[in-house]
Amino acid sequence: MRIKIIVTLLTIILLLLSTTLSAVESKKINLVKRSLSNIIQSLEKFLERENATWTAGFTSVSNIPLKELLGLSFLSDYAKFDSEGNTASNYSYTLSIQKELDWHNYNGKDYMSPVKRQNGGTCWAYAVVGTIEGRLNLEYGNPNLDKDLSETYIVNHCPYGGYNGGDPYRTLEWLKSNSVPEENGVFRTKIKNWGWVTHDSSFNNNNINYKVSAIKNALNEYGPLLAAMYVYSDFQHYTGGIYQHYESEPKTVNHAVVIVGYNDYQRYWVCKNSWGTGWGEHGYFRIKYGEVNIEDLVAWVKVQHDNILPPNPPHSASITILSPKGGETYLTNQNCEIKWVTDGISPLANVKIELYQVNKYVYTITPLTRNDGGYSWNIPSTLADSSNYRIKVTVMNFKQTCNYSNSFIITSNPYPPPKPLIKIISPKERSIVRGIINISGTSIGNLPLKVYMINTQWNKIIYIHGKKWSIPLDTIKFNDGEYTIVAELAGSPVSTMTAKDMVNITIKNDNNVEINITTNIKEGYLNVFGKALAQLNGNKTVFIGNKIVAVVDANVSIKQVNFYLDNKPQLTDYEQPYEYHLSRVLGRHSIKIEVLDENGDYTFKELRNVFIISTGL
Repeated sequence: MRIKIIVTLLTIILLLLSTTLSAVESKKINLVKRSLSNIIQSLEKFLERENATWTAGFTSVSNIPLKELLGLSFLSDYAKFDSEGNTASNYSYTLSIQKELDWHNYNGKDYMSPVKRQNGGTCWAYAVVGTIEGRLNLEYGNPNLDKDLSETYIVNHCPYGGYNGGDPYRTLEWLKSNSVPEENGVFRTKIKNWGWVTHDSSFNNNNINYKVSAIKNALNEYGPLLAAMYVYSDFQHYTGGIYQHYESEPKTVNHAVVIVGYNDYQRYWVCKNSWGTGWGEHGYFRIKYGEVNIEDLVAWVKVQHDNILPPNPPHSASITILSPKGGETYLTNQNCEIKWVTDGISPLANVKIELYQVNKYVYTITPLTRNDGGYSWNIPSTLADSSNYRIKVTVMNFKQTCNYSNSFIITSNPYPPPKPLIKIISPKERSIVRGIINISGTSIGNLPLKVYMINTQWNKIIYIHGKKWSIPLDTIKFNDGEYTIVAELAGSPVSTMTAKDMVNITIKNDNNVEINITTNIKEGYLNVFGKALAQLNGNKTVFIGNKIVAVVDANVSIKQVNFYLDNKPQLTDYEQPYEYHLSRVLGRHSIKIEVLDENGDYTFKELRNVFIISTGL
C-alpha cells in the first residue's frame, strides 16, 4: 500500500515539474516571438523612413538563425584556381541583347526548376543544382522538363563541402568527372564545361558597369548563372521589391544563389534562392546592380548527360512562323517584324532567316540570331516588287528544323491601286486546269455577277447572296490552250477598274498528269540506311535509319510534299530531295507521303506496317 502511495506521489510531482517546465519553455518561445516581431517592425519602419525599394515582414525563415541559412566556404585560392582548373572565362561579349531578360518568365514560360528549401548550410549545393537544372530545361527547349537532381548526393559525396558549408566552384570542377543523379530516377548529368563570367583575379572590383555587361551577355548565351553574395541580417525578412542594404556592416561573401535574369530599366538582377517559396517573391528576389558583392564571382555552366535513357519522352522539334502571316504588304526601306515560336528547341539555339520567292532562294536576311522569337528586318530598296515573297526560318539544331511563312507582298509604291471589288480566288493565275473545275471568288453587294471567258461563247450570269460565289466550268468542251476568265458586276454603276477581275489559265485535257513517288524504303525488305539488304518472309518491312527520302517524278510542277507518321502530319518540304528526319522511333508504324501539284491536286504513297528503328541522330 505504501509503495502505491509513493508511486502516485512521484507521478504527481513529475507532472507538476513537467507542467512547470512546459510553462517556462512556452514563456521563452513567446519572448522570442515578441523579440522577432519587434525586430521586423523596426526594420519595416526603417525601410519606410529610407524610402526603400523593398519590403520586409515575416517569412518562412525569419525565425531561423542566420548562420543556418548560409554555407559558403571558400576552400581554394581562386587566383590560383584559374591556372590549375583552366576554367577562366571564354566569353566573347559580342551579343546584341535586349534590355530585360528573365528565364523564370521567358515569353510566358518558366525555364527554371521549382524553388527548394535547403537543409543546413548547403546553399552551395542548391545553387549548383539550380543552375544545372535550369540549363537542362533550356537545352531541351522544355520548360517542364524539371529534372529533380539530388543536392543530398552532392553534399554527401563531393569532397568540397558538407552540411556546414561548401565551395560551389570547386564542386563544378568535381562534377566534370562525377555525375549527379535524380532524387528518384535513372537520369544523371555532369558538367561538360564551366567558366568565369566575372572573377576577382581578372576583373576590376570598381568597374561595376563592365561586370554588369558581362553578366547580362552571359545570361543570354548560357542561361542561368551561379553566383555568390553577402547576406545581411535584414535579408531573411525580405518579402518583395528590389533589395538594397542601407546600413553599414562588414562584407564577406557567404551565400550562393542563381542569377536568372536582369532589368536595365530599373537596374536589378532576378535571382533564385534556396529558402523555400515562403520567402521573398515565391522563393525569388530582385536585387539592385552593385549590391552585396553579387557580381564578383559569377560562373556559367554547360552540361552533358551520363544516363541510359533520354531525359524526356521523344518528341519532334517544330517551328511556327507567326509573322508575316501572309497577304500583308510591306514597303521597301521599312521594317518587317519577323516572329516565330518553337517547340522542343532551346531558346539558346541559333537561328538563320532567309528570303524566298515561292520556292526560290533570294538572299539571307541574317545568318545568325538568337532563338528569342523575334527579328526586325529592314527591307532593302533593291528588292523587286512582288506578291509571292516568303520568309524561311531555320533553327540551327542538329536537325536544322525549318519552316516557311505564307506569301506576302513587297512593293516600292506607297500608293498601290485599290483592291478590286471582285476577286477570283480559284483557279489561280497561270494555273493548268483539266476536267470540270469550279470558278469561285468574292464580291460586294447583291448585284448580278457576269462570269465569262474572252474569245469564247461561254458566259454565265449569277445572282450573289453574300460575299462568296462559285460556278462550275467543264473545260473538256474547249480546245487545249490559254484562256482568260473574267468576272464583273453586270449592270453595276461602279467603274470597270474596281468591279472586274480576271485570271489567265491553261486548259490541258490531252496530257494526263503523271506523278511517280519512290522512297528509300522497299516494301518486303530489310532496309538499312536507304539500302534494301534482304527480302523478308511474310511481306514484312523493316527500316533502320534516320531519315525517309521521297523522290517525285512528275510531268507537272510540285508545290510541296507532306510526310505523315500514323496519319499524323510530321513535316512539309518544298524542294528535292524531299526528306523527313526521324526522331527516336521504335515500333511498327504507317508512313504516308503526300504530294501537292501546281493544280492543287494531291497524290500520295502509303507504306503500311513498317517496323522502324531510328536513333534520331
